[in-house]
Amino acid sequence: GAGAEASGDVAAHAAEPAWLLIGKLLLAMAGLVALIAVLTRRGRIRLPFSRNRLSPDIATLAIMAFCFALASLSGLAGLSPALGAFIAGMIIGNSTGRVLAIRLSLPIQSILMVVFFLSVGLLIDGQFLIEHWGQILMLLFGLVLAKTALNTAILMLLRRPWSEAFAASLFMAHVGEFSFVLIGAGLAAGALDQSGYKLALTVIALSLVISPLWYVSLRRFHDLAANRLPGLRQGLSAIYRGELNLLSSAGQLVVRAGGRIR
Repeated sequence: GAGAEASGDVAAHAAEPAWLLIGKLLLAMAGLVALIAVLTRRGRIRLPFSRNRLSPDIATLAIMAFCFALASLSGLAGLSPALGAFIAGMIIGNSTGRVLAIRLSLPIQSILMVVFFLSVGLLIDGQFLIEHWGQILMLLFGLVLAKTALNTAILMLLRRPWSEAFAASLFMAHVGEFSFVLIGAGLAAGALDQSGYKLALTVIALSLVISPLWYVSLRRFHDLAANRLPGLRQGLSAIYRGELNLLSSAGQLVVRAGGRIR
């Protein structure tokens, strides 16, 4: 079935010489870096479907055909088709058809967002999460803290104030969605086994799940940093004062209810 076919693909990639896998990886990285350099140094790219005289239906089909074409070329080159689709999105985003593509995709953006998070939730193995919760939590918080510290250091090297650098780092602390493409490519190439793939997938998904907490903390941190940041304990108490008061009130209600029952 499909599982046997996928296992065969992974085995075929794993049977490739190491130098070939490394060469493909370096080639993909070099191509991506070159593409980013070209897109950031030149003006908007003119694509055929960005012409205003095209009907919306034809323009939509042209955009989809362009994305599927690059995804197919990436797959034929031995890379991940998702990488090709990602590159197509980068090209369209830096083209004269960017506004048109955004306008045409508005009716289905909500559906695609729901499908994305639904697919992420379906990929998480609950049994694996229960069995490896300690390792997952350690990697999750270690990754978030390391990324926050690294981003803060980079922004401070760019001479940004500490309060701005730390706040921006909190905003960027979660793992990006492109990581799903990378671990999928790693699994297909045999660089990751099923256990490593599940571990990486769970950590990435959980980092996205806790991202709203980071956003709320970020907004409150901005208000607190404007009046100088106090100590760690006082800062946490000020940021989560509402939640702490709610927990305290709930605890008092539970104690009172328990006393009445007795």
